Amino acid sequence: MNVGVIHNNLNIPGGRVHVCLEVIQALKEEKYKVTLFTYNKTNWKIVNNLTGIFARPDVEIIIPRINFSRLKTYNNYINFIFKNLYKNECDFLINTYGDIFPINSNINYIHHPYFARTKSHEKVSNLYKKLYTLPYKALTKWYIKKYLVKSIILTNSRYSNIMIKKHIGIKPRIVRPPVMFKDFYNVRGTRNREDKVLSVGRYSPNKKYDRILKIAKSCEDIKFVVVGASFTNSTERHYKKLNLLKNKLGLPNVLFKKNILYAKCRNASNFPEKNYLSTLTRRFCYLH
Repeated sequence: MNVGVIHNNLNIPGGRVHVCLEVIQALKEEKYKVTLFTYNKTNWKIVNNLTGIFARPDVEIIIPRINFSRLKTYNNYINFIFKNLYKNECDFLINTYGDIFPINSNINYIHHPYFARTKSHEKVSNLYKKLYTLPYKALTKWYIKKYLVKSIILTNSRYSNIMIKKHIGIKPRIVRPPVMFKDFYNVRGTRNREDKVLSVGRYSPNKKYDRILKIAKSCEDIKFVVVGASFTNSTERHYKKLNLLKNKLGLPNVLFKKNILYAKCRNASNFPEKNYLSTLTRRFCYLH
């Protein structure tokens, strides 16, 4: 049996990428053939080293994509035809992207109903924004009714469960996100800890790292360390923006690090630190 897994881009390591890799690994352990559908060719060396998960699909298919800068909200629907051309390549389809992909997947993992963000424009007086989002809302309603309600919907928390039920009227099944339990359990008793606060996540505006700068401004005697992934133009821009803001505010107690390995790996000379787990063991507090 050939199982397809859809994920837009694995080159930006984070929680959703962990979910995707764990799904691939579980399917491989059960002897299924796995085909990955993605918009960007995966750099497996970097992804495996950064996540500590060494699962790979049998086949990786790069889906052609058209991007319209002025129609960002509609890009997924514009590329709808390309994704559906590949659906017949597999017997079963799993979407691990974390949001809606307009394709008839058998299982949809939804981290949060981001498509519901268009509802915020209903409160905005700007007529252009309202007109811009009207077709998107109509397309989303069509997709939910045509495809999503027929699939199995998974989410990772009670909060997301409530939000999904509120916005699309379907109660998903809660499946807790994968955690490297053994790895973290082994470092739990470390006593040699520094008085530093640690935050982890990709360098993206929705992670709100600018708030850490505000906190650090009020706690100048405490050091803050952010460890994030930056392998795209957008994440690199945000990484540089945060460093500029940090320097502007005069905060020597804040340090932004990027692309740290999950654990010790071979050929790791291109990475700035030995490993992510050792960084965790030395910090006194974790801030999410």
